[in-house]
Amino acid sequence: MLLLIIGGGTLILLISKEEKRVVTLKNFFAAFSHEMKTAIASLRLQTESLQQDLRSNSESSPILNRLVADTSRILVATENSLYLAQAEDSKLFNETVEVHSVIESMAASWPQIQLNVQGQASVSADRRAFKSIFDNLVYNSLSHGNATEISIIINKLDSYCKIVFQDNGKGFKGDMDKLGNAFVRHNNTSSSGLGLSIVKSFISKMGGAGPQFESNDKGFKVSFQLPVESA
Repeated sequence: MLLLIIGGGTLILLISKEEKRVVTLKNFFAAFSHEMKTAIASLRLQTESLQQDLRSNSESSPILNRLVADTSRILVATENSLYLAQAEDSKLFNETVEVHSVIESMAASWPQIQLNVQGQASVSADRRAFKSIFDNLVYNSLSHGNATEISIIINKLDSYCKIVFQDNGKGFKGDMDKLGNAFVRHNNTSSSGLGLSIVKSFISKMGGAGPQFESNDKGFKVSFQLPVESA
């Protein structure tokens, strides 16, 4: 009996120490990701400003365009890491978000992709999470599909808004049922799958439905729904 008590107490102590270690590690990872995000966001802002100055002088730099896109990719990856570290504690705050204007404002961050937006609607969503959805989808199309053009169709229905995201990339060749699952690699060139997993999580947390994935010879397609703003 004494050995059982000592063994149980030791086990509880070890579990407690491990929990504290995990919390400390998560806090460090979150703080590190936050600092990285701030620095990268500042770098992207300065790069975009330089890009706009060149455009005002009727000049364009492919190297600068790639730099803007690369900083956007790093920022998306950093934000995903920050969300993963704070997933249990993170909260979303829905507000009225005008879909068309938010998507168009992203164009400067992805100069290598042509964004075509059709339709207008306002949805009830967390603005940061809403933008993260599209940043991750664009990142996915550019990095894995080698896409150069993306079409986004916005259809406002009775109580929800259907959004269809279609790129002109090479599509996805793998198990579609496993898309959106974190840390699932579909081939030797794929990433962790964290981006599409976060897209799925944000849509669900904001009261939406989906996403549904399709792939064909025209590229990669993502469809999902979000609630429209209440009257």
